Amino acid sequence: MSQPVTEPATGGLQQYNPDEVRAHTEEVLAKLGRPLAIPAGFDPLRASNEELIRYGLPPQPDRDALPRHFAKWQRALSLPIRSVPPGFSITGVVHVPVAPLTEDNATSPTWSGAVVQSPPPGETFKSVSARWIVPNAWPPASAWNGSGWNDGTYHCSTWVGIDGWNGIPELLQGGTASQVVVSGGQISSRSCYAWYEWWPAGEIAFSSLTVMPGDLVNFLVCAPVDSTHGAVSVLNESSRQTANAPLTAPGNSSLAGTTAEWITEDPSNGKNQTYPMPDYGAAFFYDALAGSKTQERDISNAVLVNMLAGGSTLSAAAAENQSALLTYFGNQGP
Repeated sequence: MSQPVTEPATGGLQQYNPDEVRAHTEEVLAKLGRPLAIPAGFDPLRASNEELIRYGLPPQPDRDALPRHFAKWQRALSLPIRSVPPGFSITGVVHVPVAPLTEDNATSPTWSGAVVQSPPPGETFKSVSARWIVPNAWPPASAWNGSGWNDGTYHCSTWVGIDGWNGIPELLQGGTASQVVVSGGQISSRSCYAWYEWWPAGEIAFSSLTVMPGDLVNFLVCAPVDSTHGAVSVLNESSRQTANAPLTAPGNSSLAGTTAEWITEDPSNGKNQTYPMPDYGAAFFYDALAGSKTQERDISNAVLVNMLAGGSTLSAAAAENQSALLTYFGNQGP
Protein backbone atom coordinates (compact mmCIF):
# COMPACT_ATOMS: atom_id res chain seq x y z
CA MET A 1 0.00 0.00 0.00
CA SER A 2 1.36 3.43 -0.94
CA GLN A 3 2.22 6.07 1.62
CA PRO A 4 2.17 9.87 1.19
CA VAL A 5 5.51 11.58 0.82
CA THR A 6 6.65 13.26 4.00
CA GLU A 7 6.32 17.04 3.73
CA PRO A 8 9.59 18.27 2.18
CA ALA A 9 11.83 20.22 4.51
CA THR A 10 12.42 23.91 3.86
CA GLY A 11 15.77 24.10 5.67
CA GLY A 12 18.08 26.48 3.80
CA LEU A 13 15.47 27.42 1.19
CA GLN A 14 14.95 31.16 0.98
CA GLN A 15 11.33 31.97 1.72
CA TYR A 16 9.21 34.09 -0.62
CA ASN A 17 5.72 35.48 -1.00
CA PRO A 18 3.90 33.22 -3.51
CA ASP A 19 1.47 36.00 -4.50
CA GLU A 20 4.34 38.39 -5.26
CA VAL A 21 6.14 35.72 -7.29
CA ARG A 22 2.97 35.07 -9.28
CA ALA A 23 2.50 38.79 -9.96
CA HIS A 24 6.10 39.13 -11.17
CA THR A 25 5.71 36.03 -13.35
CA GLU A 26 2.64 37.50 -15.03
CA GLU A 27 4.62 40.73 -15.51
CA VAL A 28 7.46 38.88 -17.27
CA LEU A 29 4.96 37.08 -19.50
CA ALA A 30 3.20 40.35 -20.39
CA LYS A 31 6.52 42.00 -21.38
CA LEU A 32 7.75 39.00 -23.35
CA GLY A 33 9.06 39.66 -26.86
CA ARG A 34 7.68 37.57 -29.71
CA PRO A 35 10.25 36.56 -32.34
CA LEU A 36 9.09 35.94 -35.89
CA ALA A 37 9.08 32.44 -37.39
CA ILE A 38 12.26 31.51 -39.27
CA PRO A 39 11.41 31.85 -42.99
CA ALA A 40 12.10 29.10 -45.50
CA GLY A 41 15.57 29.33 -46.98
CA PHE A 42 16.92 31.53 -44.19
CA ASP A 43 20.68 31.07 -43.66
CA PRO A 44 21.58 32.09 -40.10
CA LEU A 45 25.32 31.87 -40.79
CA ARG A 46 25.03 34.67 -43.36
CA ALA A 47 22.48 36.78 -41.51
CA SER A 48 23.06 40.03 -39.65
CA ASN A 49 22.68 40.12 -35.88
CA GLU A 50 19.53 42.20 -36.34
CA GLU A 51 18.02 39.45 -38.51
CA LEU A 52 19.07 36.73 -36.08
CA ILE A 53 17.43 38.51 -33.14
CA ARG A 54 14.28 39.15 -35.20
CA TYR A 55 13.88 35.40 -35.71
CA GLY A 56 14.76 34.44 -32.14
CA LEU A 57 18.27 33.19 -32.86
CA PRO A 58 21.39 34.08 -30.86
CA PRO A 59 23.56 36.83 -32.37
CA GLN A 60 27.01 35.97 -33.65
CA PRO A 61 29.70 36.08 -30.95
CA ASP A 62 32.91 37.99 -31.59
CA ARG A 63 35.14 35.48 -33.39
CA ASP A 64 38.36 36.99 -31.98
CA ALA A 65 37.34 37.77 -28.39
CA LEU A 66 35.14 34.70 -27.87
CA PRO A 67 36.50 31.97 -30.19
CA ARG A 68 34.91 29.01 -28.38
CA HIS A 69 31.56 30.80 -28.25
CA PHE A 70 31.82 31.49 -31.97
CA ALA A 71 32.67 27.86 -32.78
CA LYS A 72 29.75 26.66 -30.67
CA TRP A 73 27.37 29.17 -32.29
CA GLN A 74 28.54 28.17 -35.77
CA ARG A 75 28.13 24.47 -35.07
CA ALA A 76 24.62 24.88 -33.63
CA LEU A 77 23.31 27.08 -36.43
CA SER A 78 24.80 24.83 -39.10
CA LEU A 79 22.04 22.35 -38.23
CA PRO A 80 18.78 22.49 -40.19
CA ILE A 81 16.47 24.03 -37.59
CA ARG A 82 12.95 25.40 -37.40
CA SER A 83 11.29 27.64 -34.86
CA VAL A 84 8.15 26.52 -33.08
CA PRO A 85 5.10 28.81 -32.73
CA PRO A 86 5.36 30.99 -29.61
CA GLY A 87 3.80 29.24 -26.64
CA PHE A 88 4.46 29.97 -22.97
CA SER A 89 2.75 28.92 -19.74
CA ILE A 90 3.23 29.57 -16.03
CA THR A 91 4.05 26.30 -14.27
CA GLY A 92 3.96 27.29 -10.58
CA VAL A 93 7.50 26.00 -10.06
CA VAL A 94 9.90 28.48 -8.45
CA HIS A 95 13.72 28.60 -8.62
CA VAL A 96 15.11 30.55 -5.68
CA PRO A 97 18.60 32.11 -5.41
CA VAL A 98 20.95 30.40 -2.98
CA ALA A 99 21.39 31.88 0.49
CA PRO A 100 24.87 33.11 1.53
CA LEU A 101 27.37 30.26 1.65
CA THR A 102 31.01 29.76 2.56
CA GLU A 103 33.16 28.80 -0.41
CA ASP A 104 35.19 26.28 1.57
CA ASN A 105 31.98 24.35 2.26
CA ALA A 106 30.20 24.48 -1.09
CA THR A 107 26.97 22.71 -0.25
CA SER A 108 23.39 23.75 -0.82
CA PRO A 109 20.02 22.22 0.05
CA THR A 110 18.79 22.82 -3.50
CA TRP A 111 21.72 23.26 -5.93
CA SER A 112 24.34 20.88 -7.32
CA GLY A 113 26.79 21.84 -10.05
CA ALA A 114 29.41 24.47 -10.84
CA VAL A 115 29.64 28.22 -10.23
CA VAL A 116 32.17 30.57 -11.84
CA GLN A 117 32.78 33.78 -9.91
CA SER A 118 35.57 35.45 -11.87
CA PRO A 119 34.44 37.78 -14.66
CA PRO A 120 37.30 39.86 -16.07
CA PRO A 121 38.15 43.01 -14.08
CA GLY A 122 35.72 45.79 -14.87
CA GLU A 123 33.38 43.46 -16.78
CA THR A 124 30.36 41.30 -16.01
CA PHE A 125 29.09 38.00 -17.34
CA LYS A 126 26.86 38.56 -20.36
CA SER A 127 26.15 34.95 -21.30
CA VAL A 128 26.27 31.37 -20.10
CA SER A 129 25.58 28.24 -22.14
CA ALA A 130 25.81 24.45 -22.24
CA ARG A 131 24.44 21.36 -23.92
CA TRP A 132 23.05 18.37 -22.04
CA ILE A 133 20.98 15.23 -22.46
CA VAL A 134 17.63 15.64 -20.71
CA PRO A 135 17.54 13.31 -17.67
CA ASN A 136 14.76 10.81 -17.05
CA ALA A 137 13.26 10.98 -13.55
CA TRP A 138 12.54 7.96 -11.34
CA PRO A 139 11.39 7.72 -7.74
CA PRO A 140 14.48 7.27 -5.55
CA ALA A 141 15.14 3.93 -3.86
CA SER A 142 14.32 5.58 -0.53
CA ALA A 143 10.74 6.06 -1.76
CA TRP A 144 10.13 2.29 -2.03
CA ASN A 145 8.04 1.14 0.95
CA GLY A 146 8.05 -2.60 0.27
CA SER A 147 4.86 -2.78 -1.77
CA GLY A 148 5.06 0.33 -3.94
CA TRP A 149 6.50 3.80 -4.30
CA ASN A 150 5.51 6.56 -1.91
CA ASP A 151 2.98 8.79 -3.62
CA GLY A 152 4.13 12.22 -4.73
CA THR A 153 5.53 14.41 -7.49
CA TYR A 154 9.30 13.95 -7.84
CA HIS A 155 10.77 16.86 -9.77
CA CYS A 156 14.23 18.24 -10.60
CA SER A 157 15.64 20.88 -12.94
CA THR A 158 18.78 21.15 -15.07
CA TRP A 159 19.79 24.67 -16.07
CA VAL A 160 22.32 27.40 -16.80
CA GLY A 161 22.06 30.89 -15.35
CA ILE A 162 23.57 34.24 -14.43
CA ASP A 163 23.73 35.38 -10.76
CA GLY A 164 21.69 33.97 -7.85
CA TRP A 165 24.71 32.51 -6.03
CA ASN A 166 25.82 33.22 -2.47
CA GLY A 167 23.23 35.83 -1.63
CA ILE A 168 23.09 37.66 -4.99
CA PRO A 169 19.33 38.30 -5.27
CA GLU A 170 19.07 38.43 -9.07
CA LEU A 171 18.87 35.28 -11.20
CA LEU A 172 18.25 34.78 -14.93
CA GLN A 173 18.16 31.13 -15.98
CA GLY A 174 16.86 28.60 -18.47
CA GLY A 175 16.77 24.82 -18.56
CA THR A 176 14.76 21.62 -18.54
CA ALA A 177 12.53 19.93 -15.98
CA SER A 178 12.30 16.17 -15.35
CA GLN A 179 9.31 14.90 -13.38
CA VAL A 180 7.74 11.60 -12.35
CA VAL A 181 4.39 11.32 -10.56
CA VAL A 182 3.48 8.37 -8.33
CA SER A 183 -0.14 7.65 -7.43
CA GLY A 184 -1.42 4.57 -5.63
CA GLY A 185 2.13 3.30 -5.29
CA GLN A 186 2.63 3.16 -9.07
CA ILE A 187 4.24 5.51 -11.56
CA SER A 188 1.32 7.32 -13.19
CA SER A 189 3.13 9.79 -15.46
CA ARG A 190 6.46 11.21 -16.57
CA SER A 191 7.11 14.55 -18.20
CA CYS A 192 9.89 16.85 -19.36
CA TYR A 193 9.78 20.42 -20.62
CA ALA A 194 11.96 23.45 -21.29
CA TRP A 195 11.56 26.61 -19.24
CA TYR A 196 13.01 29.98 -18.25
CA GLU A 197 12.86 32.25 -15.20
CA TRP A 198 13.96 35.74 -14.17
CA TRP A 199 13.75 35.93 -10.38
CA PRO A 200 11.77 37.28 -8.50
CA ALA A 201 9.37 35.90 -11.11
CA GLY A 202 8.67 32.17 -11.23
CA GLU A 203 9.14 29.56 -13.93
CA ILE A 204 7.56 29.86 -17.38
CA ALA A 205 7.53 26.87 -19.75
CA PHE A 206 8.25 26.86 -23.48
CA SER A 207 4.95 25.05 -23.89
CA SER A 208 5.11 24.69 -27.67
CA LEU A 209 8.57 23.07 -27.68
CA THR A 210 8.60 19.29 -27.26
CA VAL A 211 11.29 17.89 -24.97
CA MET A 212 11.72 14.20 -24.17
CA PRO A 213 14.08 12.27 -21.88
CA GLY A 214 17.25 11.56 -23.83
CA ASP A 215 16.96 14.63 -26.08
CA LEU A 216 20.12 16.69 -26.54
CA VAL A 217 19.35 20.33 -25.78
CA ASN A 218 21.46 23.45 -26.17
CA PHE A 219 20.70 26.43 -23.90
CA LEU A 220 21.96 30.01 -24.02
CA VAL A 221 21.12 32.57 -21.33
CA CYS A 222 22.32 36.07 -22.14
CA ALA A 223 21.97 39.75 -21.33
CA PRO A 224 24.19 41.31 -24.01
CA VAL A 225 22.83 44.88 -24.03
CA ASP A 226 22.10 45.86 -20.42
CA SER A 227 21.27 44.42 -17.01
CA THR A 228 17.47 44.64 -17.33
CA HIS A 229 17.03 42.94 -20.71
CA GLY A 230 18.02 39.41 -21.64
CA ALA A 231 17.03 36.30 -23.52
CA VAL A 232 16.83 32.55 -23.07
CA SER A 233 17.31 30.47 -26.22
CA VAL A 234 16.89 26.72 -26.48
CA LEU A 235 17.71 24.43 -29.39
CA ASN A 236 16.55 20.83 -29.19
CA GLU A 237 19.29 19.27 -31.29
CA SER A 238 17.42 15.96 -31.37
CA SER A 239 14.26 17.39 -32.96
CA ARG A 240 15.97 20.42 -34.59
CA GLN A 241 13.37 22.72 -33.02
CA THR A 242 14.28 26.06 -31.45
CA ALA A 243 12.52 28.60 -29.23
CA ASN A 244 13.52 31.94 -27.77
CA ALA A 245 12.22 34.21 -25.02
CA PRO A 246 13.34 37.89 -25.17
CA LEU A 247 12.89 39.12 -21.60
CA THR A 248 12.57 42.29 -19.55
CA ALA A 249 13.49 42.12 -15.87
CA PRO A 250 10.57 42.01 -13.42
CA GLY A 251 10.07 44.79 -10.89
CA ASN A 252 13.32 46.52 -9.98
CA SER A 253 15.48 43.47 -10.71
CA SER A 254 18.82 44.13 -12.40
CA LEU A 255 21.54 41.58 -13.11
CA ALA A 256 24.89 41.99 -11.38
CA GLY A 257 26.61 39.60 -13.81
CA THR A 258 29.10 38.43 -11.18
CA THR A 259 28.47 34.66 -11.37
CA ALA A 260 27.59 32.05 -13.97
CA GLU A 261 26.17 28.62 -13.13
CA TRP A 262 25.52 25.11 -14.48
CA ILE A 263 23.14 23.46 -12.03
CA THR A 264 20.94 20.47 -11.23
CA GLU A 265 18.33 21.72 -8.76
CA ASP A 266 15.59 20.58 -6.44
CA PRO A 267 13.25 23.56 -7.03
CA SER A 268 10.36 24.88 -4.99
CA ASN A 269 6.77 23.86 -5.61
CA GLY A 270 5.49 27.43 -5.29
CA LYS A 271 4.56 26.95 -1.63
CA ASN A 272 7.98 27.52 -0.05
CA GLN A 273 8.70 23.79 -0.13
CA THR A 274 11.05 21.75 -2.26
CA TYR A 275 9.87 18.75 -4.26
CA PRO A 276 10.91 15.24 -3.30
CA MET A 277 14.13 14.79 -5.29
CA PRO A 278 13.90 12.12 -8.01
CA ASP A 279 16.66 9.75 -9.03
CA TYR A 280 17.68 11.51 -12.24
CA GLY A 281 20.73 9.33 -12.85
CA ALA A 282 23.24 11.85 -14.14
CA ALA A 283 23.39 15.05 -16.15
CA PHE A 284 26.37 15.89 -18.36
CA PHE A 285 26.90 19.56 -19.20
CA TYR A 286 28.97 19.79 -22.40
CA ASP A 287 30.54 22.99 -23.82
CA ALA A 288 30.03 24.77 -20.51
CA LEU A 289 31.03 28.36 -21.25
CA ALA A 290 30.39 31.82 -19.85
CA GLY A 291 31.29 35.08 -21.53
CA SER A 292 31.81 38.75 -20.78
CA LYS A 293 32.16 41.39 -23.49
CA THR A 294 35.80 40.56 -24.23
CA GLN A 295 36.65 37.23 -22.58
CA GLU A 296 35.28 33.75 -22.01
CA ARG A 297 35.40 31.48 -19.00
CA ASP A 298 34.99 27.71 -18.61
CA ILE A 299 34.66 25.69 -15.41
CA SER A 300 38.41 25.30 -14.78
CA ASN A 301 38.25 27.44 -11.64
CA ALA A 302 34.61 26.88 -10.75
CA VAL A 303 33.29 26.24 -7.26
CA LEU A 304 31.73 22.76 -7.27
CA VAL A 305 28.53 22.48 -5.26
CA ASN A 306 26.93 19.37 -3.75
CA MET A 307 23.27 19.21 -2.76
CA LEU A 308 23.00 18.24 0.90
CA ALA A 309 19.70 17.94 2.77
CA GLY A 310 18.86 16.16 6.03
CA GLY A 311 22.43 14.93 6.35
CA SER A 312 22.30 13.11 3.00
CA THR A 313 23.90 14.00 -0.33
CA LEU A 314 21.06 14.22 -2.85
CA SER A 315 23.21 15.24 -5.81
CA ALA A 316 26.95 15.72 -6.35
CA ALA A 317 29.11 17.44 -8.95
CA ALA A 318 32.40 16.60 -10.66
CA ALA A 319 34.35 18.44 -13.35
CA GLU A 320 35.21 16.03 -16.19
CA ASN A 321 37.42 18.59 -17.95
CA GLN A 322 37.60 22.36 -18.39
CA SER A 323 34.25 22.57 -20.19
CA ALA A 324 32.39 19.40 -19.15
CA LEU A 325 30.54 18.97 -15.87
CA LEU A 326 28.85 15.91 -14.41
CA THR A 327 26.15 16.01 -11.76
CA TYR A 328 24.76 12.76 -10.44
CA PHE A 329 22.10 11.56 -8.04
CA GLY A 330 23.27 10.61 -4.55
CA ASN A 331 26.95 10.42 -3.69
CA GLN A 332 28.09 7.16 -5.29
CA GLY A 333 28.58 8.42 -8.85
CA PRO A 334 26.63 7.35 -11.92
